[in-house]
Amino acid sequence: MKGKMDPSLSVSALQADRTTKEGSFELHLSIDEEKVSIRIQCDFQMDRHYFYTTTATKGTVSGHKLNEYYPALADALRRSIDLFVFDGELARDMLTDGVNSADDAIEALYRTDTFKDLVREIESLKRARKQRNRDVTTASEQSAVDKLEREFNEAKDVLDRLEQEKSTLERGIRKIDKRVKEIDDRCRELGFEDDEFRLRQQDIEDRSTKARNDIERLAPETVFSFRSPLSLHSIVEVRLSALNSTLKKRRLPRSSKSFFEELAKEETCICGDALDDAKRKHILLHAEDHLGDEQVSVINDIRYKLSDTVDRPEFSAQVTKLSEAEDKYTSVAQERERLDLEKIRAGKEEVEALTSEKDALVEDRILKSQALKFLTEEPVSLEDVDWKRNLRACDALKRDREQAFNIANSNNRYFSAADKLALAANRARTLSKERLQAFVRDQTNSRLNSILDNNNIRVSRIDGRLHLVDEEKLPKDGASEGQKLAVCYAFLTALLAEAPARLPFIVDSPAVSLDLDLRKNVGKLIPKIFDQLIVFVISSEREGFADAFKGREDTQFLTASIDQQDGSVEIDANVETFFRFQSVEAIQ
Repeated sequence: MKGKMDPSLSVSALQADRTTKEGSFELHLSIDEEKVSIRIQCDFQMDRHYFYTTTATKGTVSGHKLNEYYPALADALRRSIDLFVFDGELARDMLTDGVNSADDAIEALYRTDTFKDLVREIESLKRARKQRNRDVTTASEQSAVDKLEREFNEAKDVLDRLEQEKSTLERGIRKIDKRVKEIDDRCRELGFEDDEFRLRQQDIEDRSTKARNDIERLAPETVFSFRSPLSLHSIVEVRLSALNSTLKKRRLPRSSKSFFEELAKEETCICGDALDDAKRKHILLHAEDHLGDEQVSVINDIRYKLSDTVDRPEFSAQVTKLSEAEDKYTSVAQERERLDLEKIRAGKEEVEALTSEKDALVEDRILKSQALKFLTEEPVSLEDVDWKRNLRACDALKRDREQAFNIANSNNRYFSAADKLALAANRARTLSKERLQAFVRDQTNSRLNSILDNNNIRVSRIDGRLHLVDEEKLPKDGASEGQKLAVCYAFLTALLAEAPARLPFIVDSPAVSLDLDLRKNVGKLIPKIFDQLIVFVISSEREGFADAFKGREDTQFLTASIDQQDGSVEIDANVETFFRFQSVEAIQ
């Protein structure tokens, strides 16, 4: 049922005799009204075994597929399958302190231990959630959530205040710009109301525009002139031209070797000194010690620049022109101011008032622009600015705090719900165990009434193990082995009678410790509980117990014996053989 062979059992141990090459075991189940077969095919020659699963819908497939087809049933059977194979060791465990076999049997069969699995899964999910959120926050306690919420609200309030300040500054600047434009337009209108003022105003505007255009044109030309050595001064130009002529005359630059070879053929050096044989020899010896290819390339480039005859205006002349244009622009501005004063003296009080208002507005705009820049500028590092005075830093902090609060709040709700679910699962497990323990105890005692007619041994409670009524008053050794076996039979039959799955019940030596009367009672009780029962008995426990099955049409008696010659196993289905055989233990 578990999908694997018992590791203590080898395939060869299942071989009937040495001549048997293969064999199989089959288990037929009815699951949700569908017939399901599990078969173990043994190859004794290869010492291997194979599982096969057969269903009406899927046919026969290789492998143990119960867990795949019916996972819930497979899980329940995995937990409780050992209960369907009964032996004396299990009986002792049911009554032994510290073993908890009775509790484990109830939980396994009725699957109340799945609540424990649920709690483990809940704790695993909690750990996984904390691991996912560890980079932001692992806070989940309500106090931590409240603190993060306060910090988030603080950042949100500061951000709202800074946004309001930004809007106020922007509105103020727009309002100032609008008013300054209105003042300029009005002053212009006032200037054109008088013909003389109008003509002078127009002339000032025209000359101001021309001077500004001249400055914009002359400034880059002056810079260009400054970058050209030939434009700096006439003396520089004369000397550079002389250098160019000398280079042409001397056919420079050349590689050092060719230059000095030509020089050695001359009567005089380029410096004017006469050349004799010793000097010529010295020149040829050091012909390669001077200009290389890179130096030649540089000097060639200089020659090209010196040969360039592009007309370059002299730098000083350009500076003079630019200075004159700036003087004109300044002069025009001064004329405009004098015209404004004349307008005032001529009775233009409105112009004076508008001018004063404009000056105040311009100063106010400068202050507002500086405040807006400080408020909205992008800091190099968010940690280096006061987040309560900078919008970018405040917004970043607000988003970080909001994320931390949302995750912590979500964690709090998640963990709170998870803890409640775990608490409910533990409580459900406890309650279901208590009720099942009481139910199984009552059913066990009801069956003991049928098994132990003249005996007062009963189960008082199930708590880890089976506790007997007044067990402290029993003899030192407690109940007899037969009585213990009877109690365990009653417990298992009570337990399995209401189980969600009904499987064949296998018992090894079911009555060896029972007296004759108990054997008869147990033999009568068991067939009423199990639809299919497989019992292995020896001859010494046959009397009384097996008599209860004799004559039943639904019972098959098989006697297994080993041939003393070849060791083969012989199976005899004759009823008389079964009631007549003597086991080795009985003979001895």
